[in-house]
Amino acid sequence: MSTFPTFPEPRAAAVRYDVTSGLISIKLKGGGTFAFAASDRSELASFNDAMLASVTTDHIGFYIHWPTTHVSLYVPALLLSAGGRSS
Repeated sequence: MSTFPTFPEPRAAAVRYDVTSGLISIKLKGGGTFAFAASDRSELASFNDAMLASVTTDHIGFYIHWPTTHVSLYVPALLLSAGGRSS
């Protein structure tokens, strides 16, 4: 019998970029949503709206990333960083 590893929260269930507000919103697997301004992250400074909208999450939910750019951000670190808003 094999067992699958369990992972602690927080992890991303879904992620999206809102062009109107400029926010990247992460729906968390444990419930709630966390949002941060794309403009607050230097890694994303050169991204246009189309590039920001291509954001996705890995299969475990620890990272959000932009596959064509090879930029990834670690979800638990984002939650600990200043400037984010959660609900």
